[in-house]
Amino acid sequence: MNLSNEYINKSLSDSGSEYFHKYNSTNICHLLFSASGFNNLINRSLALLILENYLFWLSKNKNINFQQDFNISKLSNLIKTIKVSQPILENDTNALILFIKNLQIIN
Repeated sequence: MNLSNEYINKSLSDSGSEYFHKYNSTNICHLLFSASGFNNLINRSLALLILENYLFWLSKNKNINFQQDFNISKLSNLIKTIKVSQPILENDTNALILFIKNLQIIN
């Protein structure tokens, strides 16, 4: 399924902190993929903002231990790495695959 940039932008915009308690590894992976720049730079910025807000929320809710794949330390390092990396070209699938491999998002 090929989602439009507008749909992704709206979905990201609707991802407020009131939903953080429902996040799982799939949600985090989607945000990381969007943060790569694959969809566009606006979605990259939104995804990074959501990831940073989620990380802050997670640090304040340490008693919640449902996120085994992306603990605070790992997620923090991923966000730092993404922020200093060049965004991949929009819809460049090969670059996205390399991005995923380099960050070791998926084993």
